[in-house]
Amino acid sequence: QFQIEYGSRAKNFLLEQKDLWHCICGAVNRQGETVCHSCQKSIYDLKNLDLETLKEHKEQRVAREQEQAAREAAAARENAKRIKKIAFPIMAVVIVFLLLLNPVIIPNVKYWNAEMLSNRGETAKAAIAFGKLGSFRDSRQRSFAQWGRVAKRKTIDVGGGYAIGLKTDGTVVWAGEKRDGRCDVSGWTDIVAIATGGDHTVGLKADGTVVAAGDNEYGQCDVWDWTDIVAIAAGGYYTIGLKADGTVVVAGDRYDTPRRVLDWTDIVAVDEYGERVVGLKADGRVVLTGRILYEDHQPYVSGWTDIVDIAAGYYFAVGLKADGTLVTASSQDEIQCDVSDWTDIVAVDSCSDHVVGLKVDGTVVDGTVVVAGADGVFGFEFNDASDLTDIVAITAHMRGVIGLKADGTAVDNAHEYDLSFWKDIKLPEKAKID
Repeated sequence: QFQIEYGSRAKNFLLEQKDLWHCICGAVNRQGETVCHSCQKSIYDLKNLDLETLKEHKEQRVAREQEQAAREAAAARENAKRIKKIAFPIMAVVIVFLLLLNPVIIPNVKYWNAEMLSNRGETAKAAIAFGKLGSFRDSRQRSFAQWGRVAKRKTIDVGGGYAIGLKTDGTVVWAGEKRDGRCDVSGWTDIVAIATGGDHTVGLKADGTVVAAGDNEYGQCDVWDWTDIVAIAAGGYYTIGLKADGTVVVAGDRYDTPRRVLDWTDIVAVDEYGERVVGLKADGRVVLTGRILYEDHQPYVSGWTDIVDIAAGYYFAVGLKADGTLVTASSQDEIQCDVSDWTDIVAVDSCSDHVVGLKVDGTVVDGTVVVAGADGVFGFEFNDASDLTDIVAITAHMRGVIGLKADGTAVDNAHEYDLSFWKDIKLPEKAKID
């Protein structure tokens, strides 16, 4: 209190000795000097200093400080209460927002985006977008509905010496060599697409599950646990499933190379031949993996755009463009597949060294992939398919092509398979990528 009232330099009370006096600041002054030469305090003011008065002032100050501290503490408590009243609702809103963000808000945003894609006519992208939402709202049903319009689903296919056909009632018929249980399909129902490997047959059911029959040496028929599948393909020792979210699953595989497709995304169609797998993306680009004899025999498809259908051959890949023309690719300069003059093509297929195209008028064009200096890759004689008419779908085999006619019957221009008893074969949906 002494320093509060007399300044921070106050160290001691006034002290007078003979002809000197010590100021409260510690400075020594001569008697007769009435003002300290250091702090300018008057000796008379210092002589009037009263210790009891200082104590009283101190008590009053401490009381005031305590009252002020009490008022500030009370104000702080009131402020804290107000903050709690405001903060708790805000925190509650934030917590609710965070709790709803992943299960509700984000899925709703993605659902609206999928609807926008559908409304804009981007069906393939909408199918994938709904598929990625899984069981949220009616996403799965809407995804399957979209996929039903764009998925490449075969209703006729040829394997190693046998042919398979899908009927309109969802059952399956076969023709050719019956071995290894690959034709044990009489009990299949609700099938919407089929695929054949070398010695195994695969069926896609309407509920997105898959069935398989035949040789299972490499696990190619282990598809019992697959779900949400919208399209299928089968190689010699493996089976590929395209899921509703645009990803790909694989069963089997002798060489482990087709498993490279497991990191593919936004896929809308797959095709294969041997150990080569081709994937069509929603943006019209193409990806490829696999092996045939040597890794450097991979065709190069990275520059392809506006592709709406794909086919894989032994040494090559084929892409159908939106304008009805074809592009082909192979990493070997001696492999030639001249389809540059083909126009008005609506579907394409291939087998070993053959390319087959379905024209918009229902006729079929075919070509042989030629190795420079040789008559062909395998030496099989491929039967001319130009006399096929009224065709709505095609599948190529080693010697010719099977064509599905608009009346639900099928014809084999090479007469390899007796298809005379095939009736009511399902006509495929138009699988064109938006």
